[in-house]
Formats: sequence, structure tokens, C-alpha cells
Amino acid sequence: MNKTIFVDIDGTIFKQKANLSDVFNEDLEILPGVKEAFDSWNWKGYRIIITTGRKESTREATERSLKSAGLFWDHLLMGLDAGGQRIVINDHNPHYPANKTARSFEVGRDEGFGEDLINV
Repeated sequence: MNKTIFVDIDGTIFKQKANLSDVFNEDLEILPGVKEAFDSWNWKGYRIIITTGRKESTREATERSLKSAGLFWDHLLMGLDAGGQRIVINDHNPHYPANKTARSFEVGRDEGFGEDLINV
């Protein structure tokens, strides 16, 4: 069964920066385990949707940073409320009661991904 992964950028993929202008820096620090997780998800055929509170006007710089880090993704959703919660809502498929249709993981800022996320 294929999965769709939603993942934030700042503090999750790249180390959080204090200044908005830092999004134009292509050499952002990728966090531990992130590249391995993206490679694993891509190899497994998962859909990868990157989400961010960054302004739409920073799309080109954001895409350059992600590409420079060697990451692959399917969609990039920009302009989400930077301070708000992200809530996933999905139905439960009664034909497959053992399969969860929605899960979430909250990681510590700038900590990167462990084996549990690489092997989702």
C-alpha cells in the first residue's frame, strides 16, 4: 500500500534559521536522517508532499535548496500558517481494519529523523 508523506521544511528538513532572508541560502544545513528518509520513501514509491509557512515568493529559492540537498518530492505546498497546527484528517477504510489511514509524528526542532521515520 502506497503512502503519502507530508513533511515540513524549516526545523524538520533543514536547520531552523532566525532570518527569513536565510531561505535564499542554497547551502542550508540538512538535518540528520532526512536524506536517508527521502531516499527510502522515494524508493518505496511514496508520494512526498513538502509543506512550509514560507511565502510563495520564495518558491524558486526553496526549490533550489531542496534540489541542492538531493531531495525528491511530488508537491510543494507553500504559504501555510507558519505558527499554526497542521491537522491530518482521513477516513478509516472498513475493508482494511488493520490499516491506519492517518498517522502523525512530531519531531524535535533541528533534531532530524531517526530510524522510525526512515522506515515509515
